[in-house]
Amino acid sequence: MRVRGTNTFNNSSALVVIDGIPDRAGGITRINPADIESISVLKDASAAIYGARAANGVILVTTKRGKVGAPEVKITSNYGLQSFTTTPDMLTGAEYMDLVNVLNVYKLPVGEWEAAHAGRGAPYTRSDNGEVVNPTFTTDRIQQTAAGNDPWLYPDTDWMKEVTTSGGAYSAPEPSSFRRYGAC
Repeated sequence: MRVRGTNTFNNSSALVVIDGIPDRAGGITRINPADIESISVLKDASAAIYGARAANGVILVTTKRGKVGAPEVKITSNYGLQSFTTTPDMLTGAEYMDLVNVLNVYKLPVGEWEAAHAGRGAPYTRSDNGEVVNPTFTTDRIQQTAAGNDPWLYPDTDWMKEVTTSGGAYSAPEPSSFRRYGAC
């Protein structure tokens, strides 16, 4: 945390004083927010009582003190669910392969689109220069993927279904503390 900006290449952090003890191990992150009574920020002359370590400012943290009487227990609970508002309709493996083949047809001259579509999934010989254009996915591979007989050789995994779960997500609890103050 910085109070006075960046003043040095080394440590520009403010001095954190917790209940009168400066530079306590773990700093302010070790305190449960529910246990903090007050936070004060000192800079310039008001921080001078802490010496050179206070050159970048001082953060004074006072934690709550016990009160005489019956113990008071405060419990906070939190539970939440998360779900998609909408999920896209994903293509199957075979539909994706066919679409890639169709999109590759549009790299050909416009006059050859119709002829190339007719032999969908098969090699196509261009009429202007005789070049053989092979499809990205053969008709056999598309059919094998659609059949789903060999998931190792022709996988068709619905990853949206595989990586999402139903029932929501778990929310970690807030830090809690229990203290008893007063005479025993």
